[in-house]
Amino acid sequence: MSKHTLSCLAVIAVASMASFSSPVGARALEQAAPPPQAPTIIPLKVDVTIMRFEGEKKVSNLPYMLLVNASSRSSGSTSMSMGAQVPIPVASSEGKPSWQYRQIGTSINCSAMALENGRYQLTLGVEDSSLVPDQGRGGAASGVPTFKNFNSQTWPILRDGQTIQFVAATDKISGETVKIEVTVNTIK
Repeated sequence: MSKHTLSCLAVIAVASMASFSSPVGARALEQAAPPPQAPTIIPLKVDVTIMRFEGEKKVSNLPYMLLVNASSRSSGSTSMSMGAQVPIPVASSEGKPSWQYRQIGTSINCSAMALENGRYQLTLGVEDSSLVPDQGRGGAASGVPTFKNFNSQTWPILRDGQTIQFVAATDKISGETVKIEVTVNTIK
C-alpha cells in the first residue's frame, strides 16, 4: 500500500471514531440498537399437597396453593407460613415457671423460571414441624414435648397442568410416611 492510501484510511478511521464519540454519533448508535425487552411474566398457580400415611392408610392430606410469577430471566418468589407458637417449660434458677415458645407448622417457599417448550423450573422448599402426641413414642419422658420436623428442597421441572410427587420419606421412629406432590397451572 502506498503512503497516500494509508493516510486516507487513517483519516477515515479517525473520522468514524469522532462521529460515534460526538453526541450526534452516539444518538445514531443508540437509535440503531433495539431497546431491551422486558421479560415476559407468566403467572402460575402452584399447588403443594403434604400427605401423611400410616402404612397404606392416608391419615392427613394438607393442600396449599401459592401464586408465583415465572419469567425467562429471573423469577419472583412467594412464601407462606402457617402454624402456631407452642409454649415449652424451661427450668429457671429462681424456681418460678418460665416458658419459651417454639414455632410449629408449615412454611413453603417457591419461585419459578420459564424454560423452553412450555416448561417451568420451580425452586421449592417445604418445611413442616409438629408436636408429637405424648404416647411414650421415641423414648421421650412423659410430659416433655417432642417435636418432629420435615424439610425438603427441590428443583422440579414441570409442564402446565403436570403433577409430580417429589418426595416420599418414612419417619424411622413413628413409621409414618410423608409424601409431597406439586402441580403447576398457568393462570390464563
